[in-house]
Amino acid sequence: MFFIFFLVTAIILFGVLIATAYLTFLVRHSNHSNKHKEKKHELKTLAVLGSGGHTTEMLELDQRVRPTI
Repeated sequence: MFFIFFLVTAIILFGVLIATAYLTFLVRHSNHSNKHKEKKHELKTLAVLGSGGHTTEMLELDQRVRPTI
């Protein structure tokens, strides 16, 4: 009985190993079109705040993210 459990576990783990290796190969050898695009350095945010209890905390967080406000 132990041998069957060990065999099934080994087959499952081997399948997971093969799938992981295949996905790693695909990611490393795929042609990413994002590599050649210029990166923008501008970041825009939108914060919609209501009259709830956490408005003050969100305003403080917004000032830390964008200190020019």
